[in-house]
Amino acid sequence: MTKKTKDTDDEFTKTDNFITTGEAARLCGVGIHTIVGWCITELVKFYSIPGSTHRRVSVHSLRSLLRKSKMPTDLLDKEYPA
Repeated sequence: MTKKTKDTDDEFTKTDNFITTGEAARLCGVGIHTIVGWCITELVKFYSIPGSTHRRVSVHSLRSLLRKSKMPTDLLDKEYPA
């Protein structure tokens, strides 16, 4: 799924892939609650599905967070090459 996401200036300028919290957790090697926490604390960009509690997480912002945190990105890079 491709959506527009906000950059640091809050303008819609970058095209990005968005994935479910479950897929994000699998690719990052963490639990779903960790991904949800990253969303709530705005460590990653995401959007909520209207009328539900479901979220879609930006692959680009996940990759950035993992690199900043010195966490492995190999699974994420394999399925979503930069």
